[in-house]
Amino acid sequence: MLSETLSQFCQKKVSPTFAHLGAISGRQEVPLMLFSPGKYPNGFLGPARVSWATDGRLSLWVHPAMERELLAEMPKFPQISVVSPPQIKQMEKGTAQFGENEKPIKLVNLRNRLCRFHLIGPKAIAFLRKVIRLVGDDELDQQTGDFEPFREMHRWWRDLPANVLPGNLQDGQIAVLLVEDPRLFRAVPTPPPQQQQYNDQHRLVHPTPDDHSRRLPAPASLFSDWQFFHQNLLPKRLTHSEFETLCAGKLARPRRTDFKIPISIVFRRISIPSPSIKNFALNCVDLICPSGVGYDFWLALQFGGFRAIGIHDKRALDFEAGIGTFPDDCADCCAGKLATQMEAKSLMEKFERKPCNRRVPYGEELNVAHPFTFEWDKLLSEWSSNGQHRRQQKGTDEEANKAPFFILRDRQALKRLDLWLRRSRSTAQPMLEECFGTTARDSVLVPVFLRMKRRGVPKRLALISLPTDHDLQLLNGSAAAEHGGGGGGDRMVMNSTVIIREKARKSRRQTMDDTSTSAEDDDNDKEKEEDRKAASSSSARHIPEFISLSHHEEQQRGVAHFFPSVEECEQLLSLEAIFPDGADDKDRRRKARNVRKRVKKRAKMISNRKEAAAPQGEGEEASGGGGGPSMEVQMEIGDESERQQATEEATRKLIGRVVRGDYAFTSAQGMALGFVPLGALEAVLRTGGIVLVRNTSSKYYHPAQLHIHSVEQNI
Repeated sequence: MLSETLSQFCQKKVSPTFAHLGAISGRQEVPLMLFSPGKYPNGFLGPARVSWATDGRLSLWVHPAMERELLAEMPKFPQISVVSPPQIKQMEKGTAQFGENEKPIKLVNLRNRLCRFHLIGPKAIAFLRKVIRLVGDDELDQQTGDFEPFREMHRWWRDLPANVLPGNLQDGQIAVLLVEDPRLFRAVPTPPPQQQQYNDQHRLVHPTPDDHSRRLPAPASLFSDWQFFHQNLLPKRLTHSEFETLCAGKLARPRRTDFKIPISIVFRRISIPSPSIKNFALNCVDLICPSGVGYDFWLALQFGGFRAIGIHDKRALDFEAGIGTFPDDCADCCAGKLATQMEAKSLMEKFERKPCNRRVPYGEELNVAHPFTFEWDKLLSEWSSNGQHRRQQKGTDEEANKAPFFILRDRQALKRLDLWLRRSRSTAQPMLEECFGTTARDSVLVPVFLRMKRRGVPKRLALISLPTDHDLQLLNGSAAAEHGGGGGGDRMVMNSTVIIREKARKSRRQTMDDTSTSAEDDDNDKEKEEDRKAASSSSARHIPEFISLSHHEEQQRGVAHFFPSVEECEQLLSLEAIFPDGADDKDRRRKARNVRKRVKKRAKMISNRKEAAAPQGEGEEASGGGGGPSMEVQMEIGDESERQQATEEATRKLIGRVVRGDYAFTSAQGMALGFVPLGALEAVLRTGGIVLVRNTSSKYYHPAQLHIHSVEQNI
């Protein structure tokens, strides 16, 4: 009954459900995708991991960012009661306990009760063996409780090869062990592990005869009983002062104590069905222990050879495996939207703290309308079937532009889209209409994977644009590109490398103004001609252009000498005539001309705004409203027109954004993960999957190959 109730949060098309056979058996931990019940494909909550115990208990691991949304959905199920952390503390003190007549299903929030260490790398199991020490079989007989299931699990762990890789085991396998206090062995120096030999299939060269393919025994249910550990086992733990007193004056530390710790080990193997990604980078082991001994295990792991990494390194490893980071890379959930807003706020504050001459010119030079946000709703409205209708009424119908969108997570639909994009088959439209209908197709974001074909490292918030026909000719190595002909003002060919550059908005505005305002240019020409005549007349009054020698030429015809005397050509000139003060007049005329230009430009802008607001005012008068639009409406229309103008002035059409991008060391080239509207895939199909990627702080486009990618978030 519990699996059927909780399966309403899952969809079989997207991920396994709570009724997965591997999870119900208790031997495997299964990744899930949780949705709000009845809201699919909208209402995405986030990723999770689930495992069952043999006694019918369920362990559900979720990200802290989605905890509030998940708990808010539980009151919809009358048979589920939620036990909060304050109630757990009261239960431990004995002031409260579970009632017998309460709801049959209890959801206990064990936040800050368990610690989970993510051990990444091919040598994770080899290093973990040096940290933990299993409890002997003779001691299991002396313990009070059901410790018999640990015998089979300990035997399986001892038979496991010492040099086995995490990727050689089944994904999600769970091993529950009973170990000694990690403080007993953490100070023992460990030699560096020997280098192992691997073949091309990343398998062991010399496996043991029985190998590690033997069936994993059922894990013990003691670990899932958190009350038993905190009530019976944790009080036996020695404090730091007691432990130091026990070890004082001894050459060797004691080998055992009365305190035994149940731990859980989860083997994880990342397997994404994508030939473009080498996804063995995240094969790892998860160590789960109670929170009372989390610090002890952390120190033991540090002494055992493990090294702690930060959140940036974790995101880089997820990116190398082709997995997005939750919630930063999830655009359609509440946690992802909140994270994006906080990121945009921090980027804006950082941008405003810089002086004006040190800020990146996103608007004028780079033509980036939204450098700090993704604006998925506006991008979807541009590529929707009724996008033209939305653009016409963008000033009045803002709700249409902010329609809820969702990310396509249906694996079958993504696979068919990938085949359609690779083989140019026209099967995507009927399939999507069958899955989502005609109205939902305008709100679909398709996850894509970008591999740079040449140089270039895409970053977060980068722009994914469509190449023009001439760009494709240059990228395909046509004859015109090889000889450098017909490149235009924003394209160059240098050493067989195509450089596609975005033209600044200033130069394009100047060109448009020169072609559209010819009357204004004529006025400027007339003013310049008048200034030139005035300057020539003033100089003619002060300094003649030449001294006439006609009288002397007449004398030369009749006399023998050829040059006149100096006295005859000598004239008196003043210093004011030689150095006229005309520079101030020229600067004054130039400034006055610039002022007239600004006044004309301002008047033209005001007239354009009035023309844009006129249809709305006429509609209000026809419907019985009084007067034209208010001042608030006029300001909104003006601001929106300026923002839309920056988008329309882009030289290449925007089709998507990058949510995670960097240089991939596993493939030695730039890679990126992003989202593209469904309506833009037809345009991508015409280009053969070739798109252009440009960072928000750069004016250069770089070619990339676009592939359909399955959505994966790692927690």
